[in-house]
This record gives sequence, C-alpha cells and structure tokens, in this order.
Amino acid sequence: MTNSYPWTLAIGPPYPELHAIDSNFVTYIRARKELHIRSPEELRYSTGNDRNGGIKPSRLLFVAFNLIIRAWNCNHSTISIFPNFKMQLLKYFTIETALLAFTYARPHEPNNQLSSRQSNIATTAIAGVTVPNTPVVQAAQAYARAHSDDMTFNHVMRSWLFGAIIISKNSTLSSTIDPETHAVAAILHDLGWDSTGELISTDKRFEVDGAIAAWDFIDSALESGTAQGWDEHRKQLVWDSIALHTDPSIFQYKQPVVKATATGIFADFQGPNSDLSHTLTWDEYYRVKDAFPRLDLGPSVGKIICGFASTKPATTYDNWMMQYGIRYVEGYTEEAKGHLAIDMVDAALPN
Repeated sequence: MTNSYPWTLAIGPPYPELHAIDSNFVTYIRARKELHIRSPEELRYSTGNDRNGGIKPSRLLFVAFNLIIRAWNCNHSTISIFPNFKMQLLKYFTIETALLAFTYARPHEPNNQLSSRQSNIATTAIAGVTVPNTPVVQAAQAYARAHSDDMTFNHVMRSWLFGAIIISKNSTLSSTIDPETHAVAAILHDLGWDSTGELISTDKRFEVDGAIAAWDFIDSALESGTAQGWDEHRKQLVWDSIALHTDPSIFQYKQPVVKATATGIFADFQGPNSDLSHTLTWDEYYRVKDAFPRLDLGPSVGKIICGFASTKPATTYDNWMMQYGIRYVEGYTEEAKGHLAIDMVDAALPN
C-alpha cells in the first residue's frame, strides 16, 4: 500500500526548544530560562499521531499553529514585558517548524499499517495464550532453545506468554505493540546467559550481550528471508527491550513494547501481583507455569549472576548484580574497591 505521507517528525530530545505547556500559555524564553517542558511521549500522544512513529507534517503544522495562537492570546507576565515578543514568537515557530520538519523527518508507519500486519500475522496457541507463529518467531524459539538450559528456556517462554496476556487485555497496548517484535524480544532476552558460552563476552553486561546477539539474529534472519519487514527501528526496540529489562527505573519510560517485555519478565519472577495493571490472573499464571515449569528459577538465576560477579566482575560494579557479588562471592567486595561509581565521582579532577 502506498503511503500518502511517507515522512514524519518525531518530537524528541534533539530539539527541546519546542514545548507544549498547559492550556493557558506557551512561552519560549531561553534567556529567562522559563521553559516549561512536557515529555516527548506525552506530546506525541496529545497530538493524536500514530504511536509507532512521529507526527505527520500536517499534524505538526497544526500543533505549531495552536501553540502560536495560545501564545498570542495569553497574558503571561513574561510576554508582556518583552516588546514585540509575540511577533518574534511567531517568526520562531514558523522558521523552527520548517527546519525541524526537514531536519528530523524520518519514515512514518501509520497505525493502519501496523494493524494490517497484526491482522495478517500467523498465530498459534501456547498454554492457552494466542501468540504470533511467524517464521522469525519460530526461529527465535529454536535459537533460544539452542543457547539456553532448560531453566532459562522455560523462563523466557513464560515471560513471553505473560507479556502477551497483558498486551492482549489492554486495548491501547494491543493496538500499538507489534506482537512479533515483542515475541522476539521476550524469547531472546536472556541470550546473555548462553549455556554454550558462544554469546557471552568478557567485558559486557549479560543484558548487552543478549541485545547484541538478538540484533545479530535478526540480521541473519533477514539475510535468509526468515524475517520480513524488520527495519532499524524494530531492531532497536528489540535491542532496548533486552538491554533494559533489568532496569525498571529506565524501561518504564521507554516505548510500550520495551515496557511490556520487561513487565512479562517481572511477572515470571514475582507473579501477577507485579503487574500494576492487574490484568494477569493467577489462573493464567499457573496454566503457563504448568506448561513451562519454573525449575528453581530464583536460585538458578542467583548462581548465574554470581558466576558473572566471579568471571567478569567489572560488568557488575555499576548495577544490581553487585549485590550478589558482595553477598555471595568471596573477595568481591575488596576487588570492587576503587571501581565503583562513587569512587569515580570522589576522584573527579579539581577545579
């Protein structure tokens, strides 16, 4: 299908000068530093754009026009003390909008294209959960099986199914998350625990090892024709989903598929109560668990993390894995001295 608007602008960090404030006023005053910032994601959703890309150019112009009108009609004190400020604001938004539209334009995928892909996707039922059954998802399962012991494979499968359940019960998530992208991310999220050792580096966190391995897997699948329609954006979503799945203070602010992947993983460790949306039931949890037994998940993961703290401790000093090293690995605490984040700050160069 021909895309009638193939380019889009995504409001984001590269250009923080464009700000949407509340319904009363908009200001752009760099000198006074009176910048009221609304998050990029909130601005995307508030403008009614498609949630997998950015804002259509026509929509962006509409947003900019509304900002101008709000600023023109407001009686904010800052505006009143600057002569000709409204005219300068008008010039700013007119020029800046044009520059941003051309500078940061990127391919755009409307919701109807995602819906089309979702409606045409092959599915199957695993433990009563409907999931995608495309060649790349099948290949991902085979790849995970080849690089995982039984405990790890069962864990990633449960994590995938829990995430799929949560997504399916949320109309917003089910209409914005590509199930194939979620499936690949969830199934491959622990390649950094590779039981064969082939995918484990000596200098990277296991989450990064897994993200890199998943990216390479997708590239290979594209070359062989197993995967179809995987652009850089979808691959990056998988990379982020895997690399960030152990960092809730970060992943909860990422794209929906990144958050959903991690939510399914956390549900496997802590059960339905960890799902703040309360969509996963205990009946569903036990049905999935019966299909893919836990096999001492907690203690087994602890052994894996202690192994990293022993064999590549430098990858554990700045994150949650350090706690395992301190508590369970002999000599770790002494070896960690001088390598912690606080040591770097304390050793900062003088003025």
